[in-house]
Amino acid sequence: MHNLFAVLAVGLVLLAGSADAWSFRSWAARRRHKSVHRWQNKRKREAYKFSLPGDSPWPKACDWASLKERLQGDVYVRCEEGYNLTELYSLPLFNFRAGTPEPAAIGEPETAEDVQQLVRFARKHRMRAVVFATGHSHGLQSTGDNTLMIRMRRFKTVVVNAADLTVTIGGGTTGRDAATGVVEQTNGDYTVLHGTAESVGMWGWTAGGGVSTFSAQYGLGADVVVGATVVTGDGDIVHATMDNEHKDLLWAVKGGAGNSFGVGISLTIKIVPRPKVVHTFLGLYPQTNATADGFAVLTENEPDNAGAYYLIGFAPNLVSIIAFCADDGCSEYMAALEALPGCLKNVPGVQGPPRCFPFPMTNYPNDYFNFFAISKRDPHEYLFGCAQYPDYAEGMRRANEWILQPEPVTFKKECYISTIVGGAVQRNDPDGTLTAVSPQFRSVHGYFECTVHWDPDLSYADRITMLKSVYEFEKTQLRPLAPGAAVYWNDGPYVVEPDWQVRLWGSQERYDRLLAIKKKYDRRNFMTCHNCVGWDLGPAVEPLICRDNCSCSNNPTGECSVYDDSYPACKARD
Repeated sequence: MHNLFAVLAVGLVLLAGSADAWSFRSWAARRRHKSVHRWQNKRKREAYKFSLPGDSPWPKACDWASLKERLQGDVYVRCEEGYNLTELYSLPLFNFRAGTPEPAAIGEPETAEDVQQLVRFARKHRMRAVVFATGHSHGLQSTGDNTLMIRMRRFKTVVVNAADLTVTIGGGTTGRDAATGVVEQTNGDYTVLHGTAESVGMWGWTAGGGVSTFSAQYGLGADVVVGATVVTGDGDIVHATMDNEHKDLLWAVKGGAGNSFGVGISLTIKIVPRPKVVHTFLGLYPQTNATADGFAVLTENEPDNAGAYYLIGFAPNLVSIIAFCADDGCSEYMAALEALPGCLKNVPGVQGPPRCFPFPMTNYPNDYFNFFAISKRDPHEYLFGCAQYPDYAEGMRRANEWILQPEPVTFKKECYISTIVGGAVQRNDPDGTLTAVSPQFRSVHGYFECTVHWDPDLSYADRITMLKSVYEFEKTQLRPLAPGAAVYWNDGPYVVEPDWQVRLWGSQERYDRLLAIKKKYDRRNFMTCHNCVGWDLGPAVEPLICRDNCSCSNNPTGECSVYDDSYPACKARD
């Protein structure tokens, strides 16, 4: 064999010296060219194309049948019994901004191995995979047309480890379930940090940063994470801690947003002392600059165990102030709220808890979640703003003017400023080495956010007019108050901007680090969504609004999605 190689080598040398023969040098050059060409093609393949109905990789009925046989859980293919979009999208905070997306199938795994099977099935058939943990989603990141949806509602375990004061919670657990479970298992001594609405899922809320009413006291949800179990986009089950070989993945999960790196099976987080009393204040005030200025002065130096919301536009010509303070040291803060001039004790047609004076919540967390359950949101909304504004009094004045400004089309405007950050949020990870949360986001005391709501019958042209008003206000009135300010990912603006990576994570360098981790654990970019890590590689595109009364997710120009009706259940239905 060695002699054969030697003969071949001599022959190649002779050929290289012949002007009439195919040159060895030319062969080597072609090899180099092919190598460069393969590298260029690899870069192009990063913009991975998902299959759609009609493409050759798209699963057939027999493929779905085979998948069902391999699962302990269930899969409901479009048109089959159990595929129930009405139940799926029944949450009061689910957003129908881009219609009612129809996944190709809804998988409900029972085990982590089931999740593996679903992810690998999506990879095999080149389907985009989305994760529906609890469904609380302003930006439609949890669903999409012609996707394989992985619904995590069977992963709701809450297991406290009393020895190290942590709790491990399943990937489909809501904040209310987690808080209640920890309270019950610790005899009322401890709870968890969580989102405001009871439908907020712990995994998605934490991965987006995790702002809580008690964040100034204990930090963000991302700050208390000590471990995570993930089925990666490559289909592997990985347990990540800050001490093992997957510490890069845990860093990314702590603020890297959504299910960008895989499907969250469980989180292990630190528990915090349960407040025995949450002193609460609710007041309605005239929508004036004087009210805004008074709120800004009152909240500028509020204690870490307190926080407040200033809501504009939720009632005509009125603003609402909601404030909380946990346990001791609250009397001076509550007295200052009570002394704020202009509170309206009786407003015709407005009902709810007592107003203009403090009242106690003694049955936390039930009282807390029941209090916020009184607010239901319109199903058609667009969220924007949300940057960090140090001078939030000026932002509130400008919001007052914009909300009262007449528009050529009819839609509802709302804004609020929250002062529940600051304190421990600023102290816990100021340089961003422990979490993926933007350091700029941590740097101020309040954050600003606005939404617009419209009637579902509003025409496409009128919706475009509405969005132009929104963009003009955000870019010319709010953003100049804090140039370069960061955005809280969970409530981030649904706008395609050239610097969205920097606004969400603080710098291009930080985003590039997240993207490198993404490529390590999800090489084909299956687990992605709008403004998630990897979204810039495409093609998880969600239009702002649909052109017609349909669903148009995954269609950047807003045309109605086309579905696969070739399955037996669809034919039987027709």
